[in-house]
Amino acid sequence: MDKSNNNIITEITSHDVTQNHEISSYLFSKRKRVLDVVLSCVLVTFLFVLMPLIFISTVIQKNKNPFFMQERVGLDQKPFKIVKISTFTHKTLAVVNDRMNVEIRNINPVIGFIRHKHIDELPQALNVLKGDMSVIGPRPYIAMESDTNGKENPLYLNRYLAKPGITGLAQVHYQKENFGEASQTKLRLDIKYIKEASLLIDIKIIFKTVRQLFSNA
Repeated sequence: MDKSNNNIITEITSHDVTQNHEISSYLFSKRKRVLDVVLSCVLVTFLFVLMPLIFISTVIQKNKNPFFMQERVGLDQKPFKIVKISTFTHKTLAVVNDRMNVEIRNINPVIGFIRHKHIDELPQALNVLKGDMSVIGPRPYIAMESDTNGKENPLYLNRYLAKPGITGLAQVHYQKENFGEASQTKLRLDIKYIKEASLLIDIKIIFKTVRQLFSNA
């Protein structure tokens, strides 16, 4: 974690995690929707450019469809179908659906590149255009994971006061960790974003996301 991450996290206090349901008006503003549409169109363009690579991954995994849909929990705890590039075999995908944390080993380099650079997330731009998601917001979890976290910590439900995002404040600071103290810090970051979201914060998150994608991390 870099110094900028530490600076943001140390600014989070218990006041940032409340049950007051404080929501930034920006979250449902025309400015954010315009930003979502513009960025989604850019992502869809990248998706079409990368289709050859996607089809190669499909052949390698012996899948009939390069995409798959999975139910996630969105705004106001309403379920929706998320679209992702299929980087699993059907057998492995079934395991992922049943067990939230699955370590995928010995994957093909092409598949590894797609997953490492989060290319498999690009189709979610279609969810953004549809209105189920935003480009920036809390990560959308599957129902089982959502139910478990909600029972362990009622404040977790505050995440559903905003549309889920492809990237977000929590995602750029904790890309993989999702347990223990890291999980609680991600929750605080999600709630902090919901309370303080603005166009400037979104732009900062976008630049940080792009920087991470092009880094070797």
